[in-house]
Amino acid sequence: MYDIGSYVPASDVHVSRSPMPAGFQGTSTTVARIGRVIHAWSSSPVIRDLTEHITQDADDWDTYTQAVLIFQWTQRHIGYRRDPVGVELLKEPDVILKAIQARGKAFVDCDEFVAWLGSCLQSIGIPVRAKKVSFNHRPGSYQHIYLEAHVSHGFDGQRFWLPLDPTFPGAEPGKILIPGTKVYTVDWRDREDRLALGRLILFGVLVALGLSALKD
Repeated sequence: MYDIGSYVPASDVHVSRSPMPAGFQGTSTTVARIGRVIHAWSSSPVIRDLTEHITQDADDWDTYTQAVLIFQWTQRHIGYRRDPVGVELLKEPDVILKAIQARGKAFVDCDEFVAWLGSCLQSIGIPVRAKKVSFNHRPGSYQHIYLEAHVSHGFDGQRFWLPLDPTFPGAEPGKILIPGTKVYTVDWRDREDRLALGRLILFGVLVALGLSALKD
């Protein structure tokens, strides 16, 4: 049997807990945190080594099969549980690995699935993006998130976005089990990041206008 314990870091594990803000602010904050987890853990030797093991039987340039193998491994070792009431819980990959080592299975919710799969896929060079889902179609109201991987069937194959959502029973790579919902591509930056960028752009415009006025 494969010894997952050799891939679990001995350092302190990481769990992010925060009150769940309402509406757009809560969604954008969570999305930004997921993006930071993926960015940090996709370069981790721990995740890279594990992902190489999971995908060792796939062809070198067949990123579709590599993504499917990671998805299937995730389904075998990670199940779904909702967040605590009123709290946005985000377990980082080391927490998930320690749970699998201790009891054979970890449990996460949809945003942690995205963070886990994104970390694994990007660790072997497969780009990812996320999709926010609105069940009630109200602007700024999102109840679900899932991942897509940019893959191909080989070196010369055309690349495409493959949906990966292990949240629901009967989930398969490429199969979305939430028909009739409104889906949006995620911006990893949170609202404060976007406001800061907007202020920076505005400042640049004002400086340019001021310099132009001085020349006149």
